[in-house]
Amino acid sequence: MENSEKMIQNEQNDKDNKDNANNSKIHLIVKYVAGDYRDSFNIHQKIEHVFDKAVQHFQIDRTSTDKYGLFYNGALLENAQTIGHYSLADETKLILSVIQSGDIDG
Repeated sequence: MENSEKMIQNEQNDKDNKDNANNSKIHLIVKYVAGDYRDSFNIHQKIEHVFDKAVQHFQIDRTSTDKYGLFYNGALLENAQTIGHYSLADETKLILSVIQSGDIDG
């Protein structure tokens, strides 16, 4: 009986680990004039990773990417911050847009 209890416990631990891994992933939708880009991301990844993937998807010229940023609810997201820092929910829509001079603090 002891072996079967260990097997059940191991199966539960495996399920818990998978659930925790799944909870770290969310889907984000990046909206741009050329359309939408949807992908899954780990909440511990930086906004810069989302930005880079979107730029690649929309084939934006890399020499002009410093003029662009990701926005959420009208606010420019900092590339150095993680997705989790902003507490973005699954299926959150972000906007990829040109940064205006008033969008940057300082």
